[in-house]
Amino acid sequence: MYRLLFKNFLYYWRSTLSVFLILILIGLTMIYAFQTVEKMQMKAMTDLTDQWRTGYDLLVSPAKLDDAQYVEPIQHGLEASEVLGNHFVRRSDMSHYGGGISIEQYEQIQSIEGVQVAAPLSFIGYIENEGLSLDFNIDEYGFYMRQTSVQVFDGIRYRDITYEHNKDGFIYQYIDEKTMNNIVDILPQIVEEGGWIPTSVGINPVLRTDGSAWSFAAIDPEQEAQLLNMDKAIVQGEYFSLDENLATNNGVPVIPLILLNQPYDVIFHTTVYKIDVPENADYKQIMDLGGAEYLRTLPKEKQVELTFNPYGEDYLYEFGHIRYEDGQLTESESHFSYQDEWAMIEYSPLQFKSVSTTLSDNIPVVEALPQGTRGEQINYRNARSASLNKTFGLEVIGQFDANLLTYQFTTSESPLMPDYYKPENVYITHDVEQKSYDEPFIYQNSPYKNNYYTGGIDAITTLQAAEYILGEEPISIIRVIVEGAGKRSPESMAKVEKVAEEIRKKTGLQVDIMLGAADRKVHVLLNDFESIHGYGYLLEGWSQEGMSFAIEERVNTTNLILSSFIILMGFIGLSLVYKNYTNNRKRDMQIQYIFGWTKKKIVLLLVFESLTLLLLIILSLIITVSLGSFNMNQVSFIASIWVVGSIAVITLLYILPIIRSLNTHSSRVNIGRSKRLFLSQRPAKTLLSISIRQMMRHPTRTMTKMLIVICTLLYVTFFITTMEHSSSILFLTFLGERIDTSLSSFQWILFTAGILLALFSYFAILLNQMESRQKDIQIYQAWGWERKKWTIWYLFEEVLIGIGGIIFGTLFSYILLKMVVTNVTWNVTLVGIVNLSILIITVIMSLISLTIRSRNISLREFH
Repeated sequence: MYRLLFKNFLYYWRSTLSVFLILILIGLTMIYAFQTVEKMQMKAMTDLTDQWRTGYDLLVSPAKLDDAQYVEPIQHGLEASEVLGNHFVRRSDMSHYGGGISIEQYEQIQSIEGVQVAAPLSFIGYIENEGLSLDFNIDEYGFYMRQTSVQVFDGIRYRDITYEHNKDGFIYQYIDEKTMNNIVDILPQIVEEGGWIPTSVGINPVLRTDGSAWSFAAIDPEQEAQLLNMDKAIVQGEYFSLDENLATNNGVPVIPLILLNQPYDVIFHTTVYKIDVPENADYKQIMDLGGAEYLRTLPKEKQVELTFNPYGEDYLYEFGHIRYEDGQLTESESHFSYQDEWAMIEYSPLQFKSVSTTLSDNIPVVEALPQGTRGEQINYRNARSASLNKTFGLEVIGQFDANLLTYQFTTSESPLMPDYYKPENVYITHDVEQKSYDEPFIYQNSPYKNNYYTGGIDAITTLQAAEYILGEEPISIIRVIVEGAGKRSPESMAKVEKVAEEIRKKTGLQVDIMLGAADRKVHVLLNDFESIHGYGYLLEGWSQEGMSFAIEERVNTTNLILSSFIILMGFIGLSLVYKNYTNNRKRDMQIQYIFGWTKKKIVLLLVFESLTLLLLIILSLIITVSLGSFNMNQVSFIASIWVVGSIAVITLLYILPIIRSLNTHSSRVNIGRSKRLFLSQRPAKTLLSISIRQMMRHPTRTMTKMLIVICTLLYVTFFITTMEHSSSILFLTFLGERIDTSLSSFQWILFTAGILLALFSYFAILLNQMESRQKDIQIYQAWGWERKKWTIWYLFEEVLIGIGGIIFGTLFSYILLKMVVTNVTWNVTLVGIVNLSILIITVIMSLISLTIRSRNISLREFH
């Protein structure tokens, strides 16, 4: 038997060597593929463990956010959490938070075992800016006109946001106190009908009360210091006292304030004119002549012209008034400011709509819906004034620099700034015509919060102040650090989940696990509106909440698809090689059976031959693997799967078919007759009908080729169209902390291996089918057909199979992408190129196989 086995190997040395090499290559490809998968997972885990942790582990918020305080938008669209689906929300936007968490619930969270830090944040609201009066130092009585303009810098240019009545000019009548008392009865008539303002205190306008506001939030000073190093970020004044009681001034509660040291770029320009009014003109005559409109037409003399920034560093943090004297502004005189009713400004939430425009791959585009205008500024929030019926005073005790705030528990080497205090810079990358700027510019926020971008928190106070102002449930969110969860690992995740569950049970609040909350970039279009030029396309960071350990899920999903494709293509190729090998050996086994060999002896020969070949292959694999650095446990597991699969293929496609062939002496004849009978019963005349008949005669072969095309199309489309999503490798961002896990080289290794196996499998099935077509081709030649004719016939059949596979493959690819990957733009052009490429490659491979067979270049044992 040994000598016979040796003779068989020598006689079929081409087939034996082909099987030997192909099995080794398939085995090595699978081993390298799985090793690559493991390296991808290990590298992703290592990089994320070493480089990344969010600023906090849990985000606690009310079970249902109270949006009763929000103003209804004028133009209705979708809110940020709805426009893109999948829990996409704008990061760092406090405007969608109110109260909802009580002090008692906060204390319950602090008492839970495993909670290391619980830092509450209470968003009190937008308070109208404290006024700053400006004394022009005008002593002469008479009529005056004051014209003002306000311009705000948006990052690339100044926009004039002056109200029209300010441009026309306010008319004042400066009179003495006695005259003022004499006209008290007609004062309302003068103001309403005459349109000017009598005053006995001078021309002293109050600035910063024209709709500007600052965002007001409260913190627990001790917890915020632990979480963010807030006490070390004070650059002027002092930090909050840990005394839980509010100070008072003459019985009035004093709210301590620490303001953000971020001045705004605003240009305030004002000019005051003295109007030359006829001496004999009285009030009735002036009103009869048109009042303020008449006064504006009279000769005027300029008294004061002043340009400065009331939101600049010199004045933003002061309450009181400033005085213009000798062409200069004197130091402001601060005073204790308290009110019984504080002016609040309420805003509608931002509204968006999705647009089909794409500026770059994998970045969705939405359009923000304008709610109105103010001069040249487009407003994206509808605003209204409200009142906060609480008596308290404000005292500025210090300033903080958001650039000095750092998350104390992050493990990232280069984390971004804390979100609510220092939002990530928003860049305008394109104009409204989609033309990219040479250099993107930062979109600047302003004190007028009805604009799109509100910036960070402007002022903070204590949690006790928030409780006094808002009542029993003042807290908006609580950021929680879990003890012992510093390194990203399954053990850390278990600790975080345990604490999250305890918080839910004890408080009933909503708890989001922030480990792995994925950050995504979104382009936001701020388009032209009502003849006002828009800002362009903003590139902004949004978060996709609820994505715990998203990296592992994505990488595992990708690896599953890649590995499944490689295994499928490998075993298809293996089965086709053995099918060819089997067809050649059937003839020899039948001859040996006729010469007296028993079935048992033939089966033993086949088994011994197969085992010998497998042992040689395994030995070669072991030698090859030993030359590299591999996880031997992983290699052993993969090799076991490969050996079991190989044995199954050998048994099903080699040994059993030969045994079945021994049960009949004319199996080939019978098969051939049955097929010719099938053809004779279904006559065909057209090229299409003939091709369809051929495909129906060999359904297994046809379906296998279509399966290869479908899987390859799905594989290529999934890889190319969703490069960032499918691999999660190029650039990962979690809550603003960017990590490049650099796995693209591994991804390309898997992709290349899969494509090579797919090409091999398809070419193998083409060579296999040429064996069954050999007799048909001889018949065509006997009929006098030229090679060109039957070649076109077979090529047309391959085109039909390819088109069918492409149609089903495109459909399955689209369905899979929608199920597995979110927010991926379906690039029709790219998909079309991939489809056309696959069709061309299949036709070329078919033409090559037909050429090889027609020229008798096949291996001699394939004759």
